[in-house]
Amino acid sequence: MRYLVIGKATNFTQGMQPPQVAQMIDKLIVPSLETLVKWEREGRIHGGTLAGRRGNCMIIEAASNDELNELLPTLPFWGLLEWEITPLAGFENTVKRTRGMSERLKNLQL
Repeated sequence: MRYLVIGKATNFTQGMQPPQVAQMIDKLIVPSLETLVKWEREGRIHGGTLAGRRGNCMIIEAASNDELNELLPTLPFWGLLEWEITPLAGFENTVKRTRGMSERLKNLQL
């Protein structure tokens, strides 16, 4: 199953001193991005960072909601982002469903 996953950065650095921000970048942000690069190389995800904003967007292949729920929290920056997850329907099924809808509409009596 495919999922559209959007992670948007919260204002987690507010009130932090620059050395603290640098430490967070080194310990949470960079390792998370490196994991995403690894997953992309493995073909598990396709996506990238949001241009001009702090966040990311990706399509993730997962067997189930449970697999996705186990996978995403392994990212060190999981708790720093607000996540929006949308299951995606395949285009093939959408074509079949849309054709069926069209046929039903043609057969309606007005």
